Amino acid sequence: MNKSLALYFTFATSLESWEKDGILFREKLLYESHLEQQDLSQVFWITYGEKDFEIAERLKATSLLHPKIEILAKPKIFNQIPLGNLLYSLLIPLLFSKTLSMVEIHKSNQMAGAWSACLSAFFHRSKFYLRTGYTYTKFLSAQKRYAKYYLYYLIENFLYRLADFSAVSSIEDSEYLEKMYGVRPHILRNYIDRNKFKDQKRERKNEFLFVGRLNSQKNLVFTLNLCAKLKLPLTLIGDGELKKELSSLAESLDFPVSFLGKISNDEIADKLNQYKYFIQLSHFEGMPKTLIEACASGCVCIASLVPGSKEVVIPKSTGYILDHQNIMHACQELRDILQQNHNQILTQAQIFIEENFSLDSIRNRESEFFS
Repeated sequence: MNKSLALYFTFATSLESWEKDGILFREKLLYESHLEQQDLSQVFWITYGEKDFEIAERLKATSLLHPKIEILAKPKIFNQIPLGNLLYSLLIPLLFSKTLSMVEIHKSNQMAGAWSACLSAFFHRSKFYLRTGYTYTKFLSAQKRYAKYYLYYLIENFLYRLADFSAVSSIEDSEYLEKMYGVRPHILRNYIDRNKFKDQKRERKNEFLFVGRLNSQKNLVFTLNLCAKLKLPLTLIGDGELKKELSSLAESLDFPVSFLGKISNDEIADKLNQYKYFIQLSHFEGMPKTLIEACASGCVCIASLVPGSKEVVIPKSTGYILDHQNIMHACQELRDILQQNHNQILTQAQIFIEENFSLDSIRNRESEFFS
């Protein structure tokens, strides 16, 4: 297959931020796999970092980035003018016109910034592939950010109608968009690297692990109180606006809790094999990558019954569902879970992850869009 694809990074997101956040080596895998399998002949990443071209060249020099991934980085001038990122996002089709005119498929990474892919596809008369990892209006509604919700309602409605093909990461998102806008995107789940995220059959601590942002969405005040009541040691990996509050709460509750901060995706794979239980009692989710990675790594996964999470943790099949609002109910449910034999659930989780979330299965499904 001799097609090229341009990936438009999420609005205001740079290759530098991908590297600093430890997600670059996860995010690049799909595109490198497409190139290696010759689904695509060339990939362009349109980013928001002025240093991104130099970063990419450094990575290529050490064979950490595929040579056929080319960076189209934001010019420095857009950092010096008001609303520079927005203006840049609108001018991308013109700024990189010569290169983008040769691209057959223009793909968004998330809804924020997807208009750049749409404009490029229209301007250069090629295909617009609208992909999102989560549906932004659902998140904004859950967070009660109504002004931004109405703005993105208009953006979503407009872009889904213009897309040549579209994909979301969960069944719930696809059904939601059909109800909202009369479109039914394909299901293309978030992928993981099964060579990295697997059960290494190691001795595990009989303790709980959480990985993710330390914010209100993740319901961590509830999680800390729950673990404190049952005196269950808890380790949190990640950073966020609630870190100070959670640290103070942990001290007052006086039970074993550790904050490891932000670590790379490679390190997370190792940590997941050190703990028996993974807990994520979020108020809402899109398609939670860390929960998928935990299931793949052989953790006993405990999650809340919310969209996204419940497509990964199927009760008593691939993991356990816990009440994430009533702490007394949650305590009793967790006591019951801890008394269970988890062998069958762990086996079924491995099969489920391989069939639905492996890099190979997702790449094969996405490559059908290119033909």
